[in-house]
Amino acid sequence: MGKIGPALALLSLAGLALAGCCFAPAPAPAPAPAPSPAPSPSLDLDPVLTMQMGCASTSPPEACAITRAFSSATRFDGCPSAGQSTWLGVIRAVGGLAPPTDVPFFLQVRAAAGTAPGTCEASARVLITESPEEQADLDRVLAALRAGQPPPPDSGAVAYARSAVPERGFHLLTPTTGVSVLVRNDASIFLRSAPGRVLLVERGAPLIDYPSAHILTSFVVGELWPLE
Repeated sequence: MGKIGPALALLSLAGLALAGCCFAPAPAPAPAPAPSPAPSPSLDLDPVLTMQMGCASTSPPEACAITRAFSSATRFDGCPSAGQSTWLGVIRAVGGLAPPTDVPFFLQVRAAAGTAPGTCEASARVLITESPEEQADLDRVLAALRAGQPPPPDSGAVAYARSAVPERGFHLLTPTTGVSVLVRNDASIFLRSAPGRVLLVERGAPLIDYPSAHILTSFVVGELWPLE
């Protein structure tokens, strides 16, 4: 079972002053530099634009239902104090010429080492099955999660989603001006919490049809359930 994707360092220099000798008064200490301002939160999604894209006449009803739920969801609460939380579900490209197909997707969230308490990092990516047996295993997992049931304990898809190491590493979860939290990699993935699941909207990484190279859409919605 494989995966695909589709997440700065500040240097300061301090000068050194050499004091004179003998009876000369010691120079006054230089004032401490002002602390760097905290980065401004990223803009949250425009709810009107999101609804227009997710509930357009060409959008499948499932995508519109997720978009509507996202608009009333709350701040993401899946950041663990220790260890890792894993979420598995599906995403769906909407708008434009996007095919109405569910794509398996998983989210790993863990406490970020060496940061303030409550800071987390995440990896979000597509899960690809490589055989009919793997697809059947994934289908039964998703059916259980949708029904509010625990996933089968012998599932290879569940084991993979929990343990897979992201090739591009983890990316800090950052706040926005609204209730979403943001994961940045190739695109911007906005996360919110709803009862029993996580909802996401991804923007910025276009879905491209090969070999025509036509851009189908750059708007994706999804719902994920916890692997408890």
